[in-house]
Amino acid sequence: MKLLSTFVAVSNAWSLGSCTTNGTAVDSDVTCRNSCDFDWIGRGPKVGYNELGKHENGFLASLNPQKWRFDYLNKDGAYVGVLRFDRTFCKRPILKAIGAGRINIEVFDRTEENYMTEAQYWEIPEDGSVNKEAAFVQFRKSGYQAGEFVKKGKDRFMVSMTGIQSEFAPLDPPNDNVVYDDYYECFQNVGLMTMPDDGKGMLDSDYTRCAAFQRYGKGAIDRLTINLNTN
Repeated sequence: MKLLSTFVAVSNAWSLGSCTTNGTAVDSDVTCRNSCDFDWIGRGPKVGYNELGKHENGFLASLNPQKWRFDYLNKDGAYVGVLRFDRTFCKRPILKAIGAGRINIEVFDRTEENYMTEAQYWEIPEDGSVNKEAAFVQFRKSGYQAGEFVKKGKDRFMVSMTGIQSEFAPLDPPNDNVVYDDYYECFQNVGLMTMPDDGKGMLDSDYTRCAAFQRYGKGAIDRLTINLNTN
């Protein structure tokens, strides 16, 4: 399931969620949070990346980290997760499209209600660092539900990227220098960040901009504290 919420575009930030450069979007029922502490889990083998298929309009994979070292990530645990797509592996037009929701990123399982994709965000770091720049996609997992995917007692879930064909106009403006293999490289290098469940429930809080500034560093976090409403 996915939150379809306010689309916000500002000069150097694109968001499908509630976060703007000035705080929570005025017409949003979801609060943009300015306090978070995400654990970096990793990418590739560290998150058990397993490609399940690809087609002309996107890709499908499962994530099943067997070495998650945090107690809250057991199969019964609830948590807030963020998929991180780094500029190292993703061209900027793709990151912008992910943040804007023009490229669809979904997190899901065999059961319908235990995952929710809640928000997407991209912003250029204040110092312009391409080594830190990324797009962020927030999802939330509730506790275990009968029938969901589990592997060796650990959580397992599906991730998909769709909407990349040119007829769906994922890039704004269109860019002939971005080709299918660029999307594929970006997708297969997805990273994962998580933090313990905040008790807020689904569709309450957007942490994507907070995750971005945690990634970008202290200067950005200082700017976040100044610009965002205190929540």
